[in-house]
Amino acid sequence: MPTSCTGDVPINWPPPGGTGAADESDLVVIQKNFANFTTSLGTRLNPNGTTQFTLTAQSAFPNALLEVDFIGKGGSVFTQAQGNGASTSITGTGPVNHTFLGTVKKILVQQLNADGTLNTSVAPVVKAKSTGAYYALDKPAAITGVSPNAVPATGGTVTITGTGFQTWQLNVGPDVVTVNPTVLIGKTNTHDQIPFTVVSIPQNSTTITGNVGPTPNTVGTCAEVGQTPCKTISVINPGGSDGVDDLTSQALLTINPPPPPVIDGTAALTGTGAVGPATSNSIGMQDFRVVGGLTAASPVTARISGRNLGRVMTVTFVGASPQAIGPSNINSDGTRIELSVPAFCVSGAQASVSVLVDDGVNAPVSFANGWIYRTTGPIQIFIPGHLLSEIVYVVGQCEHLNVGVTTWTVPSIGEGFVDTQGCAFNNSVNAGCARISWNFGEKGGLSILFPNANFGLLSWTTSCANCTAAGAGFFLVDATNTNSNSRAPSICQPTSCSH
Repeated sequence: MPTSCTGDVPINWPPPGGTGAADESDLVVIQKNFANFTTSLGTRLNPNGTTQFTLTAQSAFPNALLEVDFIGKGGSVFTQAQGNGASTSITGTGPVNHTFLGTVKKILVQQLNADGTLNTSVAPVVKAKSTGAYYALDKPAAITGVSPNAVPATGGTVTITGTGFQTWQLNVGPDVVTVNPTVLIGKTNTHDQIPFTVVSIPQNSTTITGNVGPTPNTVGTCAEVGQTPCKTISVINPGGSDGVDDLTSQALLTINPPPPPVIDGTAALTGTGAVGPATSNSIGMQDFRVVGGLTAASPVTARISGRNLGRVMTVTFVGASPQAIGPSNINSDGTRIELSVPAFCVSGAQASVSVLVDDGVNAPVSFANGWIYRTTGPIQIFIPGHLLSEIVYVVGQCEHLNVGVTTWTVPSIGEGFVDTQGCAFNNSVNAGCARISWNFGEKGGLSILFPNANFGLLSWTTSCANCTAAGAGFFLVDATNTNSNSRAPSICQPTSCSH
């Protein structure tokens, strides 16, 4: 990247979304004849126009009246200084600034004519970026208290007392906008933990009224951290930044535990988003379908409705593993939680279980008969590695299968012969020469799509040992869930062999 140029090097950069005018101030590479910038406040300039500054160049400033422009994201302000032709430094007073606050993106020094107009016949004397200069009001003088001094984790309104709280007005287009101080609620070295919205600041500069919270789930209440009060208050006057221009109090504010959660009801959401009864199969899946020759399914979503649910950390369908809850599971006002239904071990045909919510602070709250689990299937599924000469069924993790295969029995030879016309098996003249030998077993862990399920696998081989040529036909497969006696649709399975 160039560090010394005779002119600007513009980079054409489209703004986000491709609309509006590009902001070149972030991307123009400018650095000419610059050495250092300091003020009586370090590198800060008070926008009230009282701060003395010293700008140092690499070579002497001309013996001329100079204009010093301070350019920020919202525009620019300027003042004048005098060069003497010998010194590499000029001094001046930072101009009043109602144009922008925060970082000075660029300082530009240009030579003026005797009448104060810009001398366009000479190049700018200094072009500087990343000088450290910024506009901000003085930090507050004191933070003396907060009332009330405790709020629930769900949030509340407080008034902060102290001295030196300031606002500042900026001209934004035709409007005059009042910039309030920034207030942070947190702890030592982590000031910004809990949201704070400023509501009002009287002109006496001694109070700030605003709304605290809600406290994020990841931030403990004072009871949890074992300290009361436990939260500091930081106030940063307009333009300043935390860690540099903040005034931070000792721990003054107590965050009380939230009220306990209340569950009013539960429901299930279908794949289309419709609300239905609080029930599902034992593996918590729905919308079974075949996509590209393989089985796909979607989790069942449970909806828990109530109050004070905003800080819930886990939901347990009692008997299943607790499910972690995050912000994406909870609606904005803490009246609804939505989560995927976990798999459950159903020992009979169905199980009615309590739903328990835990916010980590209050005692867990239980909703009796909050969910009904039914046994799963059997459902025939198609998964990788089990597509040829196998039929795969899925049931719940504590459920089992009984599989029956219907074939013809040929006297003096035995069973296993296919039907050449289909699966009616009502006319022995349709018995074919092809004969199957089949095997059935159960196992878990066959598919990550159904991690907590039991699988039944029926496999077979087909023999033409009794055929004079190639043989083909059908056999009938029936499967039953032994927990509920539910049956899967019968499968009329074709097969063939070569002699």
